[in-house]
Amino acid sequence: LLIVGSGELENAMRVTVDTYGIPDVHFAGFLNQSAIAAAYASADIFALASQEHETWGLVVNEAMNFALPVVASAKVGCATDLVLPGVNGFVVSSTDPADLARRLQALVASPQLREQMGQASLLHIRNWHYDVGVRGIREAVAQAVGGRRFVA
Repeated sequence: LLIVGSGELENAMRVTVDTYGIPDVHFAGFLNQSAIAAAYASADIFALASQEHETWGLVVNEAMNFALPVVASAKVGCATDLVLPGVNGFVVSSTDPADLARRLQALVASPQLREQMGQASLLHIRNWHYDVGVRGIREAVAQAVGGRRFVA
């Protein structure tokens, strides 16, 4: 297990790993842009199991570009837009660790499912780029103010 990032829960997580003797857990800490790609490239699954509100969760976009299946909690802002349950990953409850464990277990147990969902992530994220966003904003403005008042 590779845990990337640092924050207020890091110390508690390290204590839990030590207390229970959980093997093969590596804390990478914060990784900047020049190093983060190696973490994604080495992964088989990406999980963002936030218990509190995550405004968007840009790391999900990034992980999908590396063809990873995604497990995200319902507190991750992008989960409703980017995670297609059963297609490219799973959205799990932020208060039910057993739900998270079941979904991760399913992915760990099946290389075929990981591959299939990872490819679905890559296909889905290709539709999320600036041009699509700009087009959507322009269409929304045109619709809000009326076609005659909007000049592209």
